[in-house]
Amino acid sequence: TYDSLADASHYALLGIEETATAEQVNEAYFKQAKRWHTDRFAGMGLEFGSGIAGFVLLGWWIDRSFNTEPVALVTGAVLGSVGGLYVLIRRAFEMQKEASPPRRSGDERKDDSGEPGPN
Repeated sequence: TYDSLADASHYALLGIEETATAEQVNEAYFKQAKRWHTDRFAGMGLEFGSGIAGFVLLGWWIDRSFNTEPVALVTGAVLGSVGGLYVLIRRAFEMQKEASPPRRSGDERKDDSGEPGPN
């Protein structure tokens, strides 16, 4: 790790050796650009909102059909929010897992007791 970005070389930030060819630099650059591009996160808010909207519309339809206003509408809003949050959190964990550097085979994980655990 680096204390600041000023301490890191361009090659280290791309995860390649300083003797890398132009083709390797290009490949590493595009890999990092794809990994950190903001468009990866753009759909998360849309998924959250569409989950809420879908369940609210379903609740509204049920209320109109069975004359139970506003029970199904409120239930739909709650279920949509819970479902949307679930998807949002699951995707955030997946993205964090992708962003984490892979473990090397020699690294040992330790549990709370300080003893090495299974890799």
